[in-house]
Amino acid sequence: MQETDSLMGEDLSLDGEPTEHLNEMTRWTKFIGIALIVCCVLALLCFVFASGSYTSIFGAFSIFRSLSSDMFVVVVIVLLIALAVVVLLSYHLINFSVKIKSGLETENPAALNKGLGSLKLYFIIMGIISILSALVNLFNVFKNS
Repeated sequence: MQETDSLMGEDLSLDGEPTEHLNEMTRWTKFIGIALIVCCVLALLCFVFASGSYTSIFGAFSIFRSLSSDMFVVVVIVLLIALAVVVLLSYHLINFSVKIKSGLETENPAALNKGLGSLKLYFIIMGIISILSALVNLFNVFKNS
């Protein structure tokens, strides 16, 4: 018995309401993906323009008042990694949108599978982020107790 990596069977056909839902999903996921990338670019521009005067910009936040310049560099690197993860998630949303739309227009199950694969990766990454976030919060609860 051969196991395939297909998320959707070759004999499955989509018409009517499921196609409408998938088309609507492609519009929303593309919009959200592009909006997230725009927000990341704007945040990156803020980092670039604020890099010389970080004490005046971030001084209003009590956590940044006591940071040395070396520690501030670490904070910026962590924030840049977070931006990279958001861009990666946005890429998977946009890729899902493009592949599903193409698969629906050409009735190509391979394109639909690739699109659903992108959505699967998006949810895997979000699941890992959620678990890590929950663990950090749980650690902070017990640390402060």
